[in-house]
Amino acid sequence: MDNDRWGHRWPAIRDRLELPADVPFRALRHTANSPMQEQGVPLTHRQKILGHAPGSRVTDRNYLRVSPAPLRVAVKALAKVGKGPMIADRTRSSEVN
Repeated sequence: MDNDRWGHRWPAIRDRLELPADVPFRALRHTANSPMQEQGVPLTHRQKILGHAPGSRVTDRNYLRVSPAPLRVAVKALAKVGKGPMIADRTRSSEVN
């Protein structure tokens, strides 16, 4: 979605969708990239869809927002690690030294 090709059409599209006037064209990339990433769409596919060059770091650096749900899952997984044998093993080995 090249801003030069689509940006000039955005006001009419935005109005037809009844979006607030302050929603910028660039919001489309944020809206598209994050859910695609969460669903496992490969980076190369997302770059193509968003109009970014292959290998571009812009796609995830600028247009990716991590939703709270996956972060909660990650924190819960981390909490489980603290209850496992790895922590106990490290504690015992440090007591021996």
